[in-house]
Amino acid sequence: MRYPVLSAADASAYLFSKRSGSDADLDHLVKPRGEGKELSQDFVEGLSEELAVIRAEFPDGLKNQKDGNRFEARAARAVHEGVPNHPEMVGDPDFWIWLAVVHFRDIVEWRYGNPPEGTGLANYGIGARVENLLYRSWLRAELLLDEDARDRYHLSEAGQIDFYRSHLFRQGYANA
Repeated sequence: MRYPVLSAADASAYLFSKRSGSDADLDHLVKPRGEGKELSQDFVEGLSEELAVIRAEFPDGLKNQKDGNRFEARAARAVHEGVPNHPEMVGDPDFWIWLAVVHFRDIVEWRYGNPPEGTGLANYGIGARVENLLYRSWLRAELLLDEDARDRYHLSEAGQIDFYRSHLFRQGYANA
């Protein structure tokens, strides 16, 4: 499977240029990786629509940790259902950086309160791969997917963000 990627260095340079008011161009920064058939990017539109519906449930933004927990629990399901599950691709941090920076920058910034200087680069997976909001969302659902349940995602709706980050993601996916 050939899929698009964006390196952390290129993503960082792009975000800094956008934040400084430059009209930066992503076309020459995004590269293909992998072999074979090219990934259809049709999934991006459906995922964007799904995340917009979830975002609309918080018209005043995420005011507290409880709101953040609810948003990330809902986003976990949407991202896991929406992103095609090609092992090489979902295991590639540069794919997740591409997805966050190119298609979901508005969601990442909104999730962290739209700070005027921009949210931390780690939330895009730059400098801290496991902190990428979209990857964390996918990983949360992947770790707790219950194939035998009527609602396969019921377990990913439990718990707080800190539990996932500190005790699962930062400890290593393979250790879970």
